[in-house]
Amino acid sequence: MTFQPKQSIDPVPPSAYPSFTPVTKPAPQMPGAWSATVLLHPFSPPLSTDPKPNNPFFS
Repeated sequence: MTFQPKQSIDPVPPSAYPSFTPVTKPAPQMPGAWSATVLLHPFSPPLSTDPKPNNPFFS
């Protein structure tokens, strides 16, 4: 006996799908510098390439 699942029915009709078109204008200007806030997990082990880092985070 082989299992044949029922054909799934997509509730979104094809007419509602987005249409994709090529980009014809230039890319937007990117900022000269980026800034970010990074949170490190307080219990992360040191990297294997630097098992005793000189960093208070791993102290």
